[in-house]
Amino acid sequence: MIICAIKNYPKCDIDDSTALLGALDKGDLTRYRRYKSASAANQFLWGRLLLRYLLCHYCNFSNQTISFIYNEHGKPELANSSVFFNISHSDQWIVCAVDAYPVGIDIQRVGKWRPAVARRMATDEEYASLMAQSAVDRIKSFYALWTLKESYSKAIGTGLKLPFNSFDIKKSRSSRLFKTNDNYFLRQREIDCHYNLAICSANENFSFNITNIDPNKLKAYWTELTRRTSPR
Repeated sequence: MIICAIKNYPKCDIDDSTALLGALDKGDLTRYRRYKSASAANQFLWGRLLLRYLLCHYCNFSNQTISFIYNEHGKPELANSSVFFNISHSDQWIVCAVDAYPVGIDIQRVGKWRPAVARRMATDEEYASLMAQSAVDRIKSFYALWTLKESYSKAIGTGLKLPFNSFDIKKSRSSRLFKTNDNYFLRQREIDCHYNLAICSANENFSFNITNIDPNKLKAYWTELTRRTSPR
């Protein structure tokens, strides 16, 4: 598994957008232009740039051959490929995972205790465990559980259409590994002090190493590549 992250990606000006949008295919461009929010469009652009970089740099794809299809729940998948991917974002973080097995990734900023969300998200057993903890530990455990469940729902391709209180996340043999009843495996960690990151995979022995990529280097990579591949 390959996991990469970018933080504090910039807002693109007109010149930057023109060059970077050249990395996208027609389907991506259509989705990009549908966004009414400039910040949401910028986030989508950087997410696609990160994903395409992983596929080209680590998986030997040619960018021109990368295209996406969407399942019945709206999850994007690679067309005509056995490679799986998933993307998540929170504030100025974007994270992406690529693997030969179905994969889900989720990142969230740790905030305040949200009892209504916890009640909807957790099974009775999980909720009782949360309520038995101290206030500080409860918040940490709540966001850890939330990201784990998000990553699982994304790995199986249902997203938020799957009721989160309909399944358990349980500790596996390893204290750092979690699993579901249908044999998906999960790991979770804190990054940057205030964020939880969770990964879910159908492969029990997946690597959980994260490579941070400088947004400026990612921008330079795509600017140069689109310049070289653009018609003259």
